[in-house]
Amino acid sequence: MSENTPETCVRCKNSVKTGLKCIKCGKLSHSCCLKLIRSAKFLPDGTVICCDSTVDTEKKKSVLNEKLVDVSAETDKMKIHYLEELLKQKDLTIKKQEELADQKDLTIKCLETALTSLNEQIDLLKEARVKTVANNADNSSFANALKLVNNNSSTATKQSHPSSNNTQISPNNQLNRKITPSALSSAVHMANANTVCNEIINLNHNVNPGNNRSHNQSGNKKRRPNLLVGSNDDANTCPFKAAAPRIVKEFYATNFEPDVDVEELDKYIKSFAPSALVEKLDCRFPAAYSSFKITVASGESDKILVSEMWPSKVYLNRFFPSRRINSQVRE
Repeated sequence: MSENTPETCVRCKNSVKTGLKCIKCGKLSHSCCLKLIRSAKFLPDGTVICCDSTVDTEKKKSVLNEKLVDVSAETDKMKIHYLEELLKQKDLTIKKQEELADQKDLTIKCLETALTSLNEQIDLLKEARVKTVANNADNSSFANALKLVNNNSSTATKQSHPSSNNTQISPNNQLNRKITPSALSSAVHMANANTVCNEIINLNHNVNPGNNRSHNQSGNKKRRPNLLVGSNDDANTCPFKAAAPRIVKEFYATNFEPDVDVEELDKYIKSFAPSALVEKLDCRFPAAYSSFKITVASGESDKILVSEMWPSKVYLNRFFPSRRINSQVRE
């Protein structure tokens, strides 16, 4: 042990008056603290080496710190690059949205101009229609009013001159007849009244006789030629009779073994449905299974539709005419 001026211990950092000195760094340390340092080496001559571990740890710490700084710098660069890419994508999306908005505005403007032009055309057509209707009504009503006035004046002249009733007025005389102001005013009044009445009728009842005619013509169906039906029920005068109505139902049975005989199947089905008629059908895979068409009277269809009467895994369904291909008929 050696005595020296007070120094700080390498481990506990307290003042050391007496202790062991490192032969490399020359620092004093408590003997108990040196025992706690794992890398401290006690030499046989009573000396101690304590500075190797501290130097290594400090180097390692410095290296780790440098690596951490490098990693943090790289992560910062990656973050900055990622943020720049996000900003670019954001700018692109904003540009696309602006272009779409511009296109929408253009389409809206085009539609508005088209609507305004259509409305103007509709207004012009309405005005032209009103004018034509009014002109036609005025002409027809004015002509009718003139006819009425002429008729009234002719009746009045006939009543005032009864001798002239037998005489006929020629068309030239009717054209040369003068129209009085009162007759003209009454004709105009009648024409205005008729136009008002025609407008009211057109507003309340929009009748189109042309459509009704076409509808009636299209609704008429072509009549079939009448068939002659016999009515003689007397067996003495006519020994023949009509055939009884036969109502049958057809079924499609499949998934039988390929070597099933039609006659055996016919006998089996006739045991519970005597009116049955069995026909073998051509299958897509005749070596794998066989199919049959079964025709039964409508009264015996319930007997066919019993699952206990059929073998296991045999399928029965309604027969469709499209399946009737190259059938072998057994009568």
